[in-house]
Amino acid sequence: MNNFRKHENNNFVLFHEWKRKKYAVFNSLTKIIKICVLTISYSIIILPNYINAQQNDTNIIYTKEVDLDEIVVTGSRAPDIYTNIARIITIIPKNEIEQAPVQSIADLLEYALNVDVRQRGLFGVQADVNIRGGTFDQTIILINGVNISDPQTGHYSLNLPFDINAVERIEVLNGPAARIYGANAFNGAINIITTGKENTKIKSSIATGSYGYVKLSGTGAYHINNLTNFLSISRMSSDGYAENTFFDVTSVFLQSEFKKNKNHYYLQTSISSKEFGANYLPTFPTENESTKPIFLNAGFSKKGRTCFNGNVFYKQHTDHFQFLYDSAYYNYYHLNSIKGANANMLFTTPIGKSIIGVDFKNEGIVSTSLGDNLDEVIVKNKIEYSKSYSRNIFGLYYEHKIGFNNFYFSGGLMSNIFNGRKIDIYPGIDFF
Repeated sequence: MNNFRKHENNNFVLFHEWKRKKYAVFNSLTKIIKICVLTISYSIIILPNYINAQQNDTNIIYTKEVDLDEIVVTGSRAPDIYTNIARIITIIPKNEIEQAPVQSIADLLEYALNVDVRQRGLFGVQADVNIRGGTFDQTIILINGVNISDPQTGHYSLNLPFDINAVERIEVLNGPAARIYGANAFNGAINIITTGKENTKIKSSIATGSYGYVKLSGTGAYHINNLTNFLSISRMSSDGYAENTFFDVTSVFLQSEFKKNKNHYYLQTSISSKEFGANYLPTFPTENESTKPIFLNAGFSKKGRTCFNGNVFYKQHTDHFQFLYDSAYYNYYHLNSIKGANANMLFTTPIGKSIIGVDFKNEGIVSTSLGDNLDEVIVKNKIEYSKSYSRNIFGLYYEHKIGFNNFYFSGGLMSNIFNGRKIDIYPGIDFF
């Protein structure tokens, strides 16, 4: 073995040269071992400097002060900051939505914890959603805090009037929420918050694919002084990758907000049309369905030590279901409508926050197959409806919140009166 030194950048490095003598054990080894020895030596020399560089960078990152705004969520009747909510709430923010490999809101919800999405087609055209093992009728969907769930069936819960590009964030409330949103929120609620509330911008996208797939979507936000308008338009269609999987969906959504001082006025309206090959029953291979929902909501809120919030809403949903059986087509038509109003007041006291509110809702349906028999047939849009049903739901709710140190408590109840006779009470408490 010969030793020699090499002078490099004012540093001396000692190397050892091994001679291939017959008695040397290294004579039986390959050059791979030599390469490994040099690699390890190089790593030992370089690694300390690399670690020091990483430590310096880490110190720079973690000593930088950054102020983050608290996220206000609607996990209760009184919106509160996320850290003060005594419920399990999953938030999917805008940056995660943009990075997720999804094409629809239904695809995105599959990534949320405890959420199960069952799709019978692509791009969320036919999708049912449930939370924590419940059914699609036990989970409600909200748009900016307004319940849009259909009373006829939960199959229409994800008939949303805008594209995924219009979503700012999604809040998933896990667990029973009946005392907050009513009986249909047995397993939870999903609140979809739309974007375009601050900056003026226009976005558009075009996508094409096999089987005649075409998607056009665009969003625009216009902000001036205290007024913000947001518009979302989308169109998506396909011939279908298999029999009875075609779809044609068009949606228009408009949202306007006016804020001045502590007053907030808002308006939401949408109209959409959807035609698709349905796949409800495997025994009927040919099933077609078309739906046309219309939604309108207007409201007012005032902030302060005593806050007030009130809104009125209207929704109409037209449904035509057709299937082929034994060489004959069977048609079912349904037209349902929902109209109502809600008002509540929030009081802030030294012992916490209290909110009391009242709401009223009328749900009605005329159909060719659902409801009670009519004495006279009702004709609308050349369709003869022979059955109908309606009910009035009056609700009264109260909730109180209190928090101190590391303890936070929320409790309350909701009472619903159906048609002035049946009374249901939903109490609940949360704390951490």
